[in-house]
Amino acid sequence: MIKKAFGKRLRSLRNLAGLTQEYLSTELGITPEHLSNIERGRATPSFKLIENIAKTLGTEPANLFLFPPSGQDDISQENSTAGPQREQQPDEEGCVSLSDYSLYITDVGRWEYDVVSDTYQWSDAIYRMFGVSKAAFTPTWEGLMGLTPKKDFQAIKMCWKTLLGGQPVGPFTFRTLNQHSGVRHLIAKAEPFFDEQGNLSSIRGVTIDYTEQKNLEEALRRLQQTLEGQVQRRTSELHSMITTLGEEIAVRKQAEEQARQFSQRLSLAMEIAALGIWDYDRDTEILRIDESLVRSLGYGPSEAEAPLRIWEERIHPKDRPLHDAARYAFVNEEVDNYQATFRLRTAQGDWVWFHSIGRTSVCDSQQKPLRITGTFQNITEMKHAELARITSEERLRHLVEQVREIFWVMEADRKKSFLSPHFERILKIDPVEVIEDPEAFLRRVHPEDRARIKNALQRQWAGVENLDETYRIIMPDDTIRVIHARTFPVLDEEGSILRLVGVADDITESMEINRELERAKEEAEEASRAKSGFLANMSHEIRTPLNGILAFLQLLAHTDLDQEQNELVRLARSSGSSLLEIVNDILDISRIEAGGMQLQETEFSLQELTDALTSVFRPLAEQKGLKLNSRIDGDIAALLLGDPARIKQILFNLVGNAVKFTHEGSVTISASLDGNADGDRHLIRLEVADTGPGIPENMLQSIFETFIQAGGPGEMPSSGTGLGLAIVKRLAELMGGSVSVRSVLGDGSCFQVLLPLQAASVQPQGQTPNASDMPGSSRPLRALVAEDDQVNRKALTRMLQILGHEVICTSNGHEAIEQIELQEPDVLLLDIRMPEMSGYEVTQRIREGVYEKIPKDIPIIAVTAFALREDEERIQAAGVDGFLAKPFTMEELRDILDSVLQ
Repeated sequence: MIKKAFGKRLRSLRNLAGLTQEYLSTELGITPEHLSNIERGRATPSFKLIENIAKTLGTEPANLFLFPPSGQDDISQENSTAGPQREQQPDEEGCVSLSDYSLYITDVGRWEYDVVSDTYQWSDAIYRMFGVSKAAFTPTWEGLMGLTPKKDFQAIKMCWKTLLGGQPVGPFTFRTLNQHSGVRHLIAKAEPFFDEQGNLSSIRGVTIDYTEQKNLEEALRRLQQTLEGQVQRRTSELHSMITTLGEEIAVRKQAEEQARQFSQRLSLAMEIAALGIWDYDRDTEILRIDESLVRSLGYGPSEAEAPLRIWEERIHPKDRPLHDAARYAFVNEEVDNYQATFRLRTAQGDWVWFHSIGRTSVCDSQQKPLRITGTFQNITEMKHAELARITSEERLRHLVEQVREIFWVMEADRKKSFLSPHFERILKIDPVEVIEDPEAFLRRVHPEDRARIKNALQRQWAGVENLDETYRIIMPDDTIRVIHARTFPVLDEEGSILRLVGVADDITESMEINRELERAKEEAEEASRAKSGFLANMSHEIRTPLNGILAFLQLLAHTDLDQEQNELVRLARSSGSSLLEIVNDILDISRIEAGGMQLQETEFSLQELTDALTSVFRPLAEQKGLKLNSRIDGDIAALLLGDPARIKQILFNLVGNAVKFTHEGSVTISASLDGNADGDRHLIRLEVADTGPGIPENMLQSIFETFIQAGGPGEMPSSGTGLGLAIVKRLAELMGGSVSVRSVLGDGSCFQVLLPLQAASVQPQGQTPNASDMPGSSRPLRALVAEDDQVNRKALTRMLQILGHEVICTSNGHEAIEQIELQEPDVLLLDIRMPEMSGYEVTQRIREGVYEKIPKDIPIIAVTAFALREDEERIQAAGVDGFLAKPFTMEELRDILDSVLQ
């Protein structure tokens, strides 16, 4: 009866899930016929199958035993006949009838809860399930809590909430704590009932005790575990037998680490999975092979049992002799087992490598092999790996032989090492000696380097840092070679060092070359310093007399001269200025080439800079009948950060050339934005365009080289050194910019300079007053002049007198100190290079407070023929207040006095 009831329940749940017998049987791994017999009550399912059925249907195993009333075949029928719950008629006790249920379980009880009176009615079976007596226990919610585990009681509360909401529940499972029999396993199903007004009136339910079934399930589970344990032991015994048959394969030594690891994986596979097993009967000459192996080769199941000759014909022709020889030796008892490696042809025509081992399983009466049993092992991947290893080793050997550096590998145990062929060629040490005794290498290291290299190797093995050292090796002929070596660790998965890999190279020749280069560099720097010294001396020696010439020409211009005399003085001053420009250009290009040109970054106004420039060249332009224009784009910031002196020098050279070479028309200076450079810098485009004769096309590429001059067609090169444009190009590049030129013969030229400049954060606060308007310009001063050159001393004295100042003259530093203490001058003008005591030394002593009678803050102006920027910085570091480079004009003298004394 229970088998039929189970089958009917299974059929009902399957139909409810919409599953066919074919689909469910496929999911369960059984035949449709078997499933049909279970549903008809003709077959008993195993416990494992019951679990799989419940899992597939998405329910609990116990739900399969909650049988429907007699005469009903499925749940759909049960549901359709039930109708609305309020119309179902209860039996004489007011509960759902249980008379039609087949009681193949421990116990079945029924209960009812009256919503209006809040009372419970339990059948006797319910009291038995909970282990309480009707007389001693009144059903209440609190009482039920004490008879139910906490976790199960929470599930009951959830179901009760659903029932109070008017929805049926179940079947659901829970446990109770029976005072007499311990834990009981129950299944419950409940439904709400309503009065004629549709209000919830009562809840009625059925509870089934399936503890015995649960115990039976547990017994079945233990039985299954016992059976599984026996199967595992039998499987282990089979694995042990297979391992025995494959011992000779497992112990084969692999020549390469990859092949060894592959062999380990293969041995593990032999232990946990069935290999290709074959069995040969010598009487029938039939060879039986596992179907899985036959299928893997592409042949049909009928080939699993076939004459031996059919399979022998599928052995590769080149491997057949090896197989025949191994078979003959085994059959004639020359060896204990059959063992051969060969290729088999698949049904698709491919070749697969196999290694086969066989032993006698049955002997005849003369102890001759009658049946032979063995295994097949597919070693195709191993063969391919071996071929790849051989190819890789050949490539590595070729690479190592071609690399000129030493290449070496040392294992962690220090016992295995590899040294490339160049080790012996470079170091003249026998590799075998080093492999056998690693200390042999250290004995060849120079004594002064030995401890350092040994310590570095120890730190490398300890994982502190990689070795990267240069050391000396003593060769057999006592010569010394310099070696540079580097090592790199190879780590395992835990981060421990497996081996060290190193490279080393003989850098003796390269170090000698580096020393030669260093000597050449030092010689070049010494030559550069000599050149700089020469230029500084040349500048001083030229500027000193030139200062006298130009100064006296200025003084002469302040006397009463007729027109011709004025013209002669003007021409002489112009020639002196040209000579000064040549000296300045030579000094500038020398400093740039030597890397001594230092840029300053100060705030300046590009508008004021171009205005000052046009005011300088406008008289000459007007004299030639040229228009001199300037145009500044309004998008350019009013104040920029850069070196205004060098930017002015660039424009001065370009405008000077344009005015010099243009005979009619105009010269235009313009500035505009050309986009952003890097960061917050803007690209400023400066252009100087003229309407002059233009530049020949073949000169456009070389015009920015030193000592190159270009004129119009048919013109002789103009006066000058040919350094102006070279200085422009180098200054622009020094500021991170560039310079270019466009020119058409007969149609003028346009020089373009691109400079990256940053806008200053502070905007200009009105116009800077002219020097002539500064306070103190006209205030008479008592000035002390210290100058050893008589001509320059007289010229400076006369300039000061014309400016309205009283002058005290001295010829060296000692006289200057004496006169300062006696005369108390307002300002000192000291020549830096004087005999006995220089102006530099006088300044230092005054600033250090050596002389009590001389104020330490007395204004001091350095007057010198040293015009280099570094000279100015060195002199100003001594503490001077102003710097006046010879030659200078009277206006420059006045301006420096005003700026120092304001």
